[in-house]
Amino acid sequence: MKMFKQGEYVHIPSRVMMLFYENEDKKGEWYRSTRFLNSVILEKPQKLMFVSSPHPEFCEVFYEGNLWTVPSRHVYRTGDRIEY
Repeated sequence: MKMFKQGEYVHIPSRVMMLFYENEDKKGEWYRSTRFLNSVILEKPQKLMFVSSPHPEFCEVFYEGNLWTVPSRHVYRTGDRIEY
């Protein structure tokens, strides 16, 4: 599992789908207690602020003023060589 520090900027490649959930900023079992509201597929690679990893398979990042969920397998340290 990749480990990131809160506030660290991470690389998210293009064509990755990010999900937005209602009340995602609340602590706890967000994947059971929140409702899916929106998704976005990134057109360009992004450097986004890592916020937390509420589940081993997902990370929360700060994007356009909100917390978004992205699969951990698509989150990289900035500067890492990415193999596609």
